[in-house]
Amino acid sequence: MINRLLQAMQARLTQELAQLSLQTAGGEGYAAPQVFLGGLPPREPDQPPPCPYLVLRAGRGGLENGPGPVCQRVEVSLLCGVYAEGDAAAGQEEVLNLVHACLSALRRAGILEGCFELHRQGWSQPEEQNPPYYQARVDTRWRFRLPAVSPGAEQEVETYGSGYRT
Repeated sequence: MINRLLQAMQARLTQELAQLSLQTAGGEGYAAPQVFLGGLPPREPDQPPPCPYLVLRAGRGGLENGPGPVCQRVEVSLLCGVYAEGDAAAGQEEVLNLVHACLSALRRAGILEGCFELHRQGWSQPEEQNPPYYQARVDTRWRFRLPAVSPGAEQEVETYGSGYRT
């Protein structure tokens, strides 16, 4: 289920951010951010990173027991990376534009695939950046109900008996 959430987020963000135009690494043009699961793809040492990009990573999770059904809680981080020539203010603006676009896209979605409910969003930046590359992180928390687990027939007979009197 967690991987299904990541794939749904990837599809939603790819669709929503398709019109966003940010500088590509090396300043050779403009493109929409690429959305990756887990990490950036391998590259040759002389190749620049695939900027702009988003990397989706599930970080922590657990079960939430309460008066209602048991829910799974999952925290997913979106690592945002951009390239910006010029001064730090230009880099800050580019990365914050990407952060805002991610927050807005996920907030508009609210519930993905009819079961993954967004509960919290926040963002942060490292204190030190590495110009002309700039990064930020969007943190999200999602909840979804766990599917009901029905015991198999053998388990029911073992636990409750067959129901037949002999």
